[in-house]
Amino acid sequence: MAYGVVDDLTVGSRTPLLSLKPGDIEPTTKGKNIRDPQLQNALCVATKGKDGKDLEQALRAFSEKDSPYQGLRRVRLIETLQKSARVEIGETEKGKPLKAYMGDSNYCSELWKLPNGKIEPKVVTTYEAHTGIERRPHPAAKRILRIFKKDMVAIERENKTKIYFVQKLDRANGLFLAPHKDANCDARYRDKTDPFKFLQMGSGTLVKSKIRRVVVDEIGCIRDPGPLKI
Repeated sequence: MAYGVVDDLTVGSRTPLLSLKPGDIEPTTKGKNIRDPQLQNALCVATKGKDGKDLEQALRAFSEKDSPYQGLRRVRLIETLQKSARVEIGETEKGKPLKAYMGDSNYCSELWKLPNGKIEPKVVTTYEAHTGIERRPHPAAKRILRIFKKDMVAIERENKTKIYFVQKLDRANGLFLAPHKDANCDARYRDKTDPFKFLQMGSGTLVKSKIRRVVVDEIGCIRDPGPLKI
């Protein structure tokens, strides 16, 4: 995720109003905060005690209400990200960084086919991606798949084609997937009282399950290119 640079300790990002979560709205000293304190206070009042669809409806009503925030579509969030912990890219006319990324963030996950037929996984960090240099595991290796966080994917599981979205990319543990109809997955995963679990898949399992990226068009139809040809 790209951030705008506020100062040496703080970065900012823009988020669609309807995508806000309770944790984005409530004031905090550890996570994200809405940059405009008056807007943050107004949203706290409008969404107090609401979650899920009720929260979305409250946010929609907030943007439609006759107020200084009528028509609001996106919200500016700020959070702490020290200069030493981020990768800064580009430069503005005033000499400031154009944007920044978390130094340890992952850009994408790839599967490469080596000349001997072996499939090798590779997680590309955000920093590596912006160097512009492609690092192949072998000079003759062929990339057969590239997946980004929040991509929708199809896999063959229990003799059925199932659709998931990518919640997390991990260098050591592969992909963490969640059913595409589920919401608040990260919070549910952290909640010890919730039985929800991510589907964790390493490179071997990904190949066996015939994973591939799929696209959902404007009318909700899934465009599935079919299993990878390896």
